[in-house]
Amino acid sequence: MFGRVSEAGTRGFAQVERFALSRTAFAATAFGLEVISVILIAMVTGIAYHQAVYGVAGDIESYAGVGAMAGLAFGLTFLIQDEYGVESLLEGRRSNSRLFLVWNMAFAALAVVGFLTKSTALFSRAWLLIFYIAGLITAIALNALLHRSLGTLIEYGLVRRRRLMLVGREEDIAKLAREIADGTSGVYIASRVILPGTAVTDEDVSNQLESAISNARMLGIEDVVISSSWYRADFIEKAISAFSVLPVVIHLGAGGLVGRFKDARVARFGRARPCPSPPPGCTAWPGCP
Repeated sequence: MFGRVSEAGTRGFAQVERFALSRTAFAATAFGLEVISVILIAMVTGIAYHQAVYGVAGDIESYAGVGAMAGLAFGLTFLIQDEYGVESLLEGRRSNSRLFLVWNMAFAALAVVGFLTKSTALFSRAWLLIFYIAGLITAIALNALLHRSLGTLIEYGLVRRRRLMLVGREEDIAKLAREIADGTSGVYIASRVILPGTAVTDEDVSNQLESAISNARMLGIEDVVISSSWYRADFIEKAISAFSVLPVVIHLGAGGLVGRFKDARVARFGRARPCPSPPPGCTAWPGCP
């Protein structure tokens, strides 16, 4: 038999994550939490400033309105770029410098709106400065909290992980499994397709792919990783074509030299796509001209 397909105990996993937040729901929750935090900071700083200076709380609705505009301008920038996504937060893409830049852009937009509506004179410059500083500190602190707590939320099944299928040689799959075995990577290995190291016929390849696709459809697989260190370019091309009929994201696992670099990315220069050199004796390397 050409290889084998195995299922990694999805029944218990499904029960644990039955009530978990989907990735879309988590992103929406993070966005809403950040916007609400900015609104609350605007209200708290506004009330505190006017109470200290004038002895009254002031116009609370106006503080909330300014906070809402600033929060939406700030949050929508990240939401459009999918930076509230699980992968983005796990990788820490929202650096403090980026938060600082976007917060300044939000305040610049707020100033433009205030100028056009002639409402800038209604608010104290001192309060706006306090709100600017307090809001920036809150955004940085909240981002750090999301980044640090997300792994725990995933581990306890409160945020749903993506179901992953690994395709490759047994040693390659074992290595990948060890790298994501901490449970906080945002993915779950739901199925493994073990490939042999010996020559096989085209019929064997087709049968194995049909079995893998059927398994992927049954388990609701969302991502398929095909190990590129298994040097059969014809199989990789057929596998990519076969899995394309499913609503999955197909990845070519980094093997050989590329796999040593943690932050490796695919680059394109015009029509040229730099790629690792093929192994000795390989005349067709997938993904390269």
